[in-house]
Amino acid sequence: MWTESQLHLACGDNKEVDNYGMRGVLMEIAREEMIHFLLVNNILMAIGEPFYAAVPDFKQLNAKFPIDIDFALEPLNALSLQYFMRLEMPDFLNETLVESTIPTSEQLHKYGSLSELYVQIRDGLQNIPDLFKVDKNKVGGEHRLFMRDNLNQKHPDYQMQVYDLKSALFAIDVIVEHGEGSQTQTETFAKSHYQKFRQLADALSQEQINQSRNGIVKTWNPSYPSLRNPTLDYQDCNSNVVTVPQTRTVMEIFNESYFLMMQLMVQHFNSNPNGSLRRSKLMNASIDIMTGMMRPLGELLMTLPSGKRGKTAGPSFEIPTPEYIPDPEIAYQTISREFKLLGQLSRKCEVIPEAVCEMFDFYNNFFERGLNE
Repeated sequence: MWTESQLHLACGDNKEVDNYGMRGVLMEIAREEMIHFLLVNNILMAIGEPFYAAVPDFKQLNAKFPIDIDFALEPLNALSLQYFMRLEMPDFLNETLVESTIPTSEQLHKYGSLSELYVQIRDGLQNIPDLFKVDKNKVGGEHRLFMRDNLNQKHPDYQMQVYDLKSALFAIDVIVEHGEGSQTQTETFAKSHYQKFRQLADALSQEQINQSRNGIVKTWNPSYPSLRNPTLDYQDCNSNVVTVPQTRTVMEIFNESYFLMMQLMVQHFNSNPNGSLRRSKLMNASIDIMTGMMRPLGELLMTLPSGKRGKTAGPSFEIPTPEYIPDPEIAYQTISREFKLLGQLSRKCEVIPEAVCEMFDFYNNFFERGLNE
């Protein structure tokens, strides 16, 4: 049983527009990470690179990522919060940094923190000549899409467009301000992801200390006891295969929804890279999948049995990299068919909410008609 203070810590007053507790903090960070994803892609496309669909592979992520952190899908707890803090930590707080007087060519391409990475990106943008390939009037972007209110107030005309060095550096600054804040600006540092993760870790630790003082042996944690790195079929020392048939079905539906969400983004940025994000039916459908399909399915998976005693399942995010389908009619019919299959599969799975099934049906019909109606 949770106490009133634990419930308030985790959920606030249960109103997303007011005080949503730890859940609200994590949701806000997630929305701002979507800004970062779009901003980085805007920079890539402004220098002539294609839209990059991020598909995490947790089997290989730790081997490829140079920051010494154990990446995993696992419940939120005091340890995992330390990982998030390590990722977002500003370099001015890292007392172990060692300056190299004469960096080698290999050192120039390595980084030990995200803060250091963004410094290197800034240097690259400033030092590579003739880097930007687009015209100011031929780029997409959208005012207020996922944006923080204080950024909108300070830069009311900012459209999240990248077309030259100045706009690219501003985009990098937005990402850095959100993640690590500024050493010279107390307000931005207080609202940074690093500080928010630190405050969550402090609050969780304090609650556990209070429990110990009250003689409570079992440690309270606000997250579900899910498997570490749940998977459908990949087994190694860091992953766990979910074996319950019904749960596996929900995982497959979640993964396919995730794939379609990324597929729609790929279609938008390849077919209409200069178009408005807010007015794009493809982007709006993609966001609908995030909120109306992936979120309820993800929450459901955290409650379903995994087949391992005492452990629930969770999303595995196992998908292939989506590729652009150049013929619009073929693309829409392919996407429509996938939504139809998901709708049929969902209705056979009694634990999936009817609202999710209805959304699959809606987008089946939506893409079957095409986007020109």
